[in-house]
Amino acid sequence: MQAKNVYIGRTWPVWPNAVRITVGSPKDMAAFKVAFKVVMDAPPAPVVAENEMESMDGVKRQLA
Repeated sequence: MQAKNVYIGRTWPVWPNAVRITVGSPKDMAAFKVAFKVVMDAPPAPVVAENEMESMDGVKRQLA
């Protein structure tokens, strides 16, 4: 969604599998709905462990 200029601000410990969405104008909401549909219609991305990061060269590295 970031590629569509839609950003998720943070996660909430009480909702580990959900996000709270707040938008401003009707134009913002329309952009969100388009970006959300694109993301939800795409196949799932691989899950990366919280202590791993894949760099631009495709090499996975452990984070401290």
